[in-house]
Amino acid sequence: MTIFADKLRTRRDLMRDGESAFAFFDSCGRQPFQIFRSLVNEWATELPSLEQTEIKQRMRKGSDQQFYAALAELIVHTMFVRLGHRVELHPKIDGTTRRPDFLVRGVDGEVLAYVEVTTFGPTSEDVSKTKRAAEVRAAITKAKLPPGCRLGYSLRGATVRMPRVTSLVADIERWARDAADMSEQVFHRDGWSIELSLFRGSDDEVPSTGVIAAWGGEVRWVSGAKEIRDALKTKATRYGALTAPYMVTVVDCKDEIASGPRRELTEALLGDEVVEDHLSASGAVRTYLVRQGGFWFKGRKPAHANVSAVLLLPRAGIWDLRDPGWEPFMAVNPWAVHPFPAGLLPLPGFAARDDKWTFVEGTSVADILGLPLEWPPRRD
Repeated sequence: MTIFADKLRTRRDLMRDGESAFAFFDSCGRQPFQIFRSLVNEWATELPSLEQTEIKQRMRKGSDQQFYAALAELIVHTMFVRLGHRVELHPKIDGTTRRPDFLVRGVDGEVLAYVEVTTFGPTSEDVSKTKRAAEVRAAITKAKLPPGCRLGYSLRGATVRMPRVTSLVADIERWARDAADMSEQVFHRDGWSIELSLFRGSDDEVPSTGVIAAWGGEVRWVSGAKEIRDALKTKATRYGALTAPYMVTVVDCKDEIASGPRRELTEALLGDEVVEDHLSASGAVRTYLVRQGGFWFKGRKPAHANVSAVLLLPRAGIWDLRDPGWEPFMAVNPWAVHPFPAGLLPLPGFAARDDKWTFVEGTSVADILGLPLEWPPRRD
């Protein structure tokens, strides 16, 4: 059973506003996406038949976050298989009905580690808001403007209800007929605030269709370290006191990691950097840079020692697996109750060396998966 059917695909255009990830990947005929589909289908066939059916449904029928979560599970499963390990899916755990994603065994059957894959992404409210915004943009882009005109679009505010798009578009059309080139206008409708910029081209151009030339969404604050930390806390004790090493894989499906994945993971695990002043016995004030509130180091003491390692996929999908700044990497807990076995997953990442938190080299996920050296493939 395959995720993507074998069929002729001739589509060449980009992903449409509001289009689902699966719909786009399934329809695009460009060479990189043909390679993508081939890889995903190959990885899926290495799962047991029942799991193939389940992951197929999640990737085809689920949300974009479910699509990328399923893809991450395929990546993790394939890595362990390529490394020669035996992988059991959804193993039973004594004392709970919950089951982690994987149990990794050695070639002779010994238990090496339990593995869980989790994601953080937009809330259901955010998803609905994004969908409404896409519908509003779709309506505006069909506005009948003077020949050669294009719009720049920026959403400044929105509510949980759709605005009256018919009257909104009518107002935009009236404004565009009289406004000068490079004019800007904020349109208010039913709690929505939309800023538009008008760009006038030559009058002999064909009347415009698809009139939005550039657009941006609302500005939001991002905090990758907090999102990673919260995702780990959700999974940390989900399966009780495990009797073997436990690794949690975290996938960013929200584009929340902005200041660099290495720094974000360090802050998530060891804590945020804060400045503290201490008064010495002599009365002198000394300033120290310390970390507070980490997942593994909280209140200057080790915490969550049951989580032996963390694997971070800082970008959902597979296109960035060879990007040095965004490739997946892991961190090993120096205080773990069950230490993560050396060499089990030889990825680059953080480990304790001589009482220091150090980044060590390793084999990239891309190499373990056997991706081409030129990755992502060139667009045809």
